[in-house]
Amino acid sequence: MEFQFQYTDQELQQLAKLVYQHHPTLKNGFRLFRLIGAIMCVGAIANTFVTREKITDALTTLLFGLFFVALPYVLQAYSLSTFRNNVLLKSIICIEADENSFIEKSDAGTVDLQWHVFDSWIETNEFFALVRQPNHNARWLPKRAMSDDEVVELRKLLVRFISKKA
Repeated sequence: MEFQFQYTDQELQQLAKLVYQHHPTLKNGFRLFRLIGAIMCVGAIANTFVTREKITDALTTLLFGLFFVALPYVLQAYSLSTFRNNVLLKSIICIEADENSFIEKSDAGTVDLQWHVFDSWIETNEFFALVRQPNHNARWLPKRAMSDDEVVELRKLLVRFISKKA
């Protein structure tokens, strides 16, 4: 099976979100940041109303809480700008996949990967992702670049050679 694609701007936006949704460290870390921030904000507001002490003390805690809540969103926006400005993601990418290997050709060169280097795979409505551990690096393949038969064929290859679906 062989297909090629070039990411659209909309797909890069989707990828920036998907990376955070499917990367376990980022997803759990950002949940923790939001939780800490929410607790700090609620604590600052409750402290002000209950003790009726200086609002400046509570304001500092409130600002730190808002920082913790906002940080994941700021980092996701930064990721999106990084994706949009990445020249390699804007190039045409050619994929060849068969029973022996997964080959990716782009302006950066050719990468020939054996199926066993992938630990798991993800399927969304728009993409397949082939995931490598330990850094959770993934190859995101848009389904729109494949025919319906190729989507079925790739899914069969993934089930056969990367049995663990994330």
